[in-house]
Amino acid sequence: MQEPLFWPQCSLNDPKEEPVMKSMQKFVAALLGTALCAVLLATAAFAAQGSVAVTLPVSIRTAGADPEPNAAYTFCLQAVDNAPMPDGAQNGQYSVTVQGAGDYTFPQITYTAPGIYYYQISHVAGADTRCTYDATVYNVTVAITNKQDGTGLESAVTAHTGPSADKRDAMLFTNVYAPRPTTPPTATPTPKPETPVVHPTPEPTPVTRVLIQTGQLNWPIPVLGGLAVVLVVVGVALTRKKAKKHDDE
Repeated sequence: MQEPLFWPQCSLNDPKEEPVMKSMQKFVAALLGTALCAVLLATAAFAAQGSVAVTLPVSIRTAGADPEPNAAYTFCLQAVDNAPMPDGAQNGQYSVTVQGAGDYTFPQITYTAPGIYYYQISHVAGADTRCTYDATVYNVTVAITNKQDGTGLESAVTAHTGPSADKRDAMLFTNVYAPRPTTPPTATPTPKPETPVVHPTPEPTPVTRVLIQTGQLNWPIPVLGGLAVVLVVVGVALTRKKAKKHDDE
């Protein structure tokens, strides 16, 4: 049987061919080892990338006189240099409003690559005139690194209000309330006694006496006197006439 032309014309028993075969075996083994290492490295790199979720906590406390128990407080999360943000953030900002004092968290932030990410957290002042709102601004650092066992990512969160060395254990805001203004009691009005109605006494009409002054006309007096005398004379004459007539009868 004629062998194919492209097969090498060699014999396994040929001592000249043994070094070549060993070299080929070593080459194939090295190639397989390299491929296996590449697969393992790729698998480790993929596992190391993964993702990790981080929630940033905030706390609100109240102090002072008679704080509002159910007041609404708003906090703002600001990304620095396009750091990842929670779902629903707009223009690198996310605000959350809570009810009353307590401990709260922002929605989780998902990280898919190692790195150092920076944020600022502040308290938005409200409208209560009795309340002095905490104006502290926290500079937050989120460090994302690969786990030492290569199984994924891990996170570390630190916060400070000034230099990086000034680290805080918690992002705490304290609002202080002033006393409520005191309202004086409403006095009950005392009823006023009724004032008696006093009718004014009419003033007497003065009697005006007309005195005859010297130099005025005095003629009515003698005229009236003369008329009186005439009347008397006439009366006497009539009386006598009646008496005489009676005697004649």
